[in-house]
Amino acid sequence: MKTLALLLALVAAGCATRSPFDLAVGDVRRTYPEAHVALQTQVNVGYFTRGLALSALAMAGRGDEDLRQVRGLVRAMQGARIRRYALTGLDSATFAARPFRFAPAGFEPVARVRSDGDRMWVMGRPSGRGRPGTVLVGVFSPHELLMVEVTGNYERMLAAVQDGVARHAAQR
Repeated sequence: MKTLALLLALVAAGCATRSPFDLAVGDVRRTYPEAHVALQTQVNVGYFTRGLALSALAMAGRGDEDLRQVRGLVRAMQGARIRRYALTGLDSATFAARPFRFAPAGFEPVARVRSDGDRMWVMGRPSGRGRPGTVLVGVFSPHELLMVEVTGNYERMLAAVQDGVARHAAQR
């Protein structure tokens, strides 16, 4: 009987775990109650899609620095989940006046960037006991929330993302 109770408790705890996407949408709704958040795009990249992406990137120009970074990131990842949410009812002044703080449990902040009215963050959850790590990237504007969660070789993914953020900042 105790084994059954323990098993039910573990299943209930697993079902109660919320994804970073749900947590971010909840934080947006709490910070900006006047905003309406609607899921627009949802993409899951698994083993097959990753292989197709690597094949397409192999055919692309070898000299392009941006494509080189993308190839490195795709090689390091095992899978990805992408969500794009449309926001309505939120104006730029309200967006700028209220800071948005997003810090899901278990993730460490890596970088935060504010530019041209957008907010971008990169967070990581390192590997543990042979499991893949996770990198979470979000871009938030008054009209859209875009989030990408990538699992795989944590150190290689983080290096590729940090390199991209540094290159983006240097171009501005």
